[in-house]
Amino acid sequence: MPDDHRESSAVAETPSPADPDLAPVRRLDPAHLVALVNDHTDARLTLLGPAPGGEVGAAYVRWPDGRDGVLTIGPSSNADGVRATAEILTAARARGLPVPAYHLVAEVPDAVAIVQERLPGSPSTGTASGGATGGSDW
Repeated sequence: MPDDHRESSAVAETPSPADPDLAPVRRLDPAHLVALVNDHTDARLTLLGPAPGGEVGAAYVRWPDGRDGVLTIGPSSNADGVRATAEILTAARARGLPVPAYHLVAEVPDAVAIVQERLPGSPSTGTASGGATGGSDW
């Protein structure tokens, strides 16, 4: 008799790269992305180094005026979605939520580069009080 109670996989199938909305975001190459941003905008960012953790990577950058930022990347097909996120974050900040501002959303070849405000603090290192993981200490 066949087993009709097979365990389902906890790992989802890899999305087809033929569908750009479902394709995975490629790993960040910080030096290359900073160069692209600087070539396509007047940002004049300086790369400080990679940010720890994350799924696809982020890098710390510095603006010419000395402000630090966090550089990330998104798929080129989602530029409008990234801009909508920036608007939502602006509204949340106006209401007092501690979320980063998006200082730059730049369409570069095959990607959208995002430079957001670097907020104070450090990445979570494990379980917070109450058993939650990955939360902020604010």
